[in-house]
Amino acid sequence: MTVTKWGIKNLERKLPDSLSYPGGEVTAIHWIAYQVEGKHTVSKCGVVELVPAEPEFWVPYQHIDKETARGWCQDALTADVVKTIEAELTAQMQELLHPTRELGLPWVIADPPPPLPYGIGYVTPKK
Repeated sequence: MTVTKWGIKNLERKLPDSLSYPGGEVTAIHWIAYQVEGKHTVSKCGVVELVPAEPEFWVPYQHIDKETARGWCQDALTADVVKTIEAELTAQMQELLHPTRELGLPWVIADPPPPLPYGIGYVTPKK
């Protein structure tokens, strides 16, 4: 069985001001979940909003590491959503590895797309 890996693409944070936490506060996490099997890769990404940190649990921005951010992300998504995402990725990977359907035509050439309303390379003339 292929293992789902979780990554953090970016953190959004409020910049510090005289009233907020020094270093700012992380407000959202941009994440990616993916599986790799041989030459096949499936992935899903998204953004999860965080609830404001309680002062006693606040972590300075410069001390946040990948594991902490990954934990916050999965906690905010909830265990059920994490399982659902991982199941979706597993299903997609299984379809790539053992296809049950395919695209194609029994004839050689597909129908052409409809014509464009303007020629390729068309530039609107300046007036």
